[in-house]
Amino acid sequence: MQYKEFGKTGIRLSALGFGTNRFNVKDINDDEGILNAANIVRQAICSGINYIDIAHSYSNYTAEAILKTALLNLKNEYHITTKISYEKDKTSDGAFHRIENSLKNIGISKAAFCYIWSVNSYYEYEQIMKKGGIYEGAVRARSLGLIDHICFSTHASVEDIIKIINDDVFEGILISYNVQNHKLMAPVLESAYKKSIGVA
Repeated sequence: MQYKEFGKTGIRLSALGFGTNRFNVKDINDDEGILNAANIVRQAICSGINYIDIAHSYSNYTAEAILKTALLNLKNEYHITTKISYEKDKTSDGAFHRIENSLKNIGISKAAFCYIWSVNSYYEYEQIMKKGGIYEGAVRARSLGLIDHICFSTHASVEDIIKIINDDVFEGILISYNVQNHKLMAPVLESAYKKSIGVA
């Protein structure tokens, strides 16, 4: 497995990450489905993948239960995300409680990364950053040792993403980058690297 420094966080992440939003699990009571999915996660981590991307609603709201089962007595190194969103969490308190609940549901005391999820425009970013907004909740969680690094994911325009990056308040970014849009997104990568912001 290849590993790469994630911006200035001091964390070396595997080049291949593991997403948790496509497991075929019916519901939280589907014990067989959860165990099968957890075994896949364990195998990935034991194979050297150390970046696990999760949100509370992934895989029909079962992803956190899957991770809790997968991580039980696992000694390998891993780095887990948690996610908060402008649309769902609304306020500083809402974001803070989302982080607390996610950690409890996964059975861990800290997440490496908290992503402010799906920031779709610079306007949304401004709402997130207002006093009492969800960024404030993430900062509170970081100050209490519940998360280590605050990041954001986005499908905003290139211009808006670069403006957000240049405000220098995030340590990482999660973007869609593929064969169809790589030329369009090149300035985003350049801006992130100039600010030493990690890119997933």
